[in-house]
Amino acid sequence: MFRKKARSIFVILIIGFCIAIFVTEYEVNENIGDRLNFVSQNADTLITVQSAGGYGGFGGFGGGASPMNESVLGLVTTHVGNVVAVQPIITERISGGGESQGGFTMPVIVQGEDPSQTLMLNFGGTVSITQGRSLDSGDVNSAVAIVGTEYASDNSVGIGSQITVGNDSVAVVGIYTTSTGSDFGTNGVIVPYNTAMKAYAAPGPSIIYVTVNYAGNVDATVSQLQTILGSSYNVVSLSSVESQLQNSINSIAQSSEDGLYVALITAAAVMMFVMILITRERTREIGVLKAIGFKNRAIVIQFFTESVVLAILGFVVGIVLYVVAGQELTNVLLSSTSSGGPGRFGGFAGPGRMGGTYGSLNFNLSPEMMATTLVLAIALGIIGSLYPIIRAVSLKPAEALRYD
Repeated sequence: MFRKKARSIFVILIIGFCIAIFVTEYEVNENIGDRLNFVSQNADTLITVQSAGGYGGFGGFGGGASPMNESVLGLVTTHVGNVVAVQPIITERISGGGESQGGFTMPVIVQGEDPSQTLMLNFGGTVSITQGRSLDSGDVNSAVAIVGTEYASDNSVGIGSQITVGNDSVAVVGIYTTSTGSDFGTNGVIVPYNTAMKAYAAPGPSIIYVTVNYAGNVDATVSQLQTILGSSYNVVSLSSVESQLQNSINSIAQSSEDGLYVALITAAAVMMFVMILITRERTREIGVLKAIGFKNRAIVIQFFTESVVLAILGFVVGIVLYVVAGQELTNVLLSSTSSGGPGRFGGFAGPGRMGGTYGSLNFNLSPEMMATTLVLAIALGIIGSLYPIIRAVSLKPAEALRYD
């Protein structure tokens, strides 16, 4: 297998790159599915309100427009019918303190929310407490916080730890994860709304989530809110952008799915090509083996073994590439299909938004996915060697010995 080392190393690298592309595309598809599920579950009855020009909801980072005045919250809660819940959110970013991915340090996202309402993440998904407790109605004016698992791990924070939020210190009472597994979502801190307002001297919320009692009342509520608030504010129902979002996500999903197939086909083609070369170069050797009594089974095992070893080495290289360069691969793979929709509502930060990194994707490779990829690599080795093996066992010793 290593009689020609340069060629074998080149083949292993090509197969490894194809496997890295395959795993990356698979993880992208998984993340897309999580974001789409979240949006679909909330599309019917959810409305967002923010200053004109903002992009804070469903995957944004807040701060895209000026914070709203607190009086807007009063207008929404007291002058609009059919509303069952209003969740104001103050969103702030803290540079540093987060995990570094792809040469980019993920910012810590601080959200101030009304603890008496359902806690909603700006990045897609819902809060699920893993340690301690969640915020509740008794924490309205308390200096407490819950932190994401990523933030807790990166900053060695646990239950009872004191952390700095704006100009104040708050106590950690819980650690949460999210339904989407978003790295940005779990690299965050959630504090009571009033606590955030005081800590950051905020004039009001960055964004308001309004939940309507019935999907059929959404359009009327949007119209009513827009009339009350005027053109200085964006009032958007999630259902009104769902079709656009669906098209954007479908575009990325289709591109990602195509990439899966292209990566596998390319790896199989490379494997077949190199095994054909190896078979041709060893035609006389095969003839000698047959002439001295080697059975076809022994020759088949020899070629299968070489092919599978090449594929397994390619698998190792592919996993290393994925771990080291997963973020960069994603940037390349998605940059041609990301056009603002997913970055705004789907939980993906587009190239123009966060320095060219899709940091909100979850790149935690599971043992199950590792095992699946290894099986696929071995299958590639077997499939790629089938034709060369058939050709080798069909050679007659006399013809093989005459081959030059």
